[in-house]
Amino acid sequence: MPEYATLTSSSKCPTDTKDYLKVLYPTKQPGIALCGKIAHSGGVEPQKAIEWFEMQKLLGVDKILIYDLGNPKGLTRVFRHYQQEGILDLQPYELPGEPETRSLTEAYKHTAQFNYDETLAVLECRHRMAGYDYVISHDMDEMIIPRQAVNLKTFFQEKWSQHPTASALFFHTEFFLTTWEPSNPEEQLMVKRFRVNIEPNEAILHHYRKCPEDTWKTCSVPSKIDDVMTRYKDLDPKVVKVREVTAIQPLYKVRR
Repeated sequence: MPEYATLTSSSKCPTDTKDYLKVLYPTKQPGIALCGKIAHSGGVEPQKAIEWFEMQKLLGVDKILIYDLGNPKGLTRVFRHYQQEGILDLQPYELPGEPETRSLTEAYKHTAQFNYDETLAVLECRHRMAGYDYVISHDMDEMIIPRQAVNLKTFFQEKWSQHPTASALFFHTEFFLTTWEPSNPEEQLMVKRFRVNIEPNEAILHHYRKCPEDTWKTCSVPSKIDDVMTRYKDLDPKVVKVREVTAIQPLYKVRR
């Protein structure tokens, strides 16, 4: 493996090591790393963030990296809790250059600069976490749920044993629209209140969000029920425990 690298316009490489940069390799780590992209502008409710972190732990994720771009105190308390647990690596993030007042909110979503601002964090995270066996990239309102009762480590091992030359896995995405009334109002957790029915596949990327009005003409689309999240019986008490530690109130009121 190369130890140093340089750029030169000459046909011969320099002989002085001062003209080279040392190549840094990530430390080899067993397990799964997750690039949670950028948390910004208070766009993620702390209650949902707790559910998301606890689900990643149940799924077998070992390390999560999130880039922090200006978040309120409630979410900061949640981040601090998971930093103290050791699962979260939280890195500060800025948007330098022009335009100076831009953000990652919906108002800037369709600008060319938005793609660069968001993609930079994803690519940087993949390099930073490259020492892990597996690296996942998705937002904090998404989670990969195997259709069978296995964790992601087992799922990934099975997939790569079946496809040893594959470099990546891509997942079908289903929207769980929080714009609608919950199909199961007796549940307090978001991931159990909003469900859709799909054909049994190997895994689905669950995406919990409001209707994307900027790209969908209507939110009146056919819907069915998917109860796969109810198998995570340990999720409820784990979320409640973290709420108590971080002083975060429940997001939903349960209907009986």
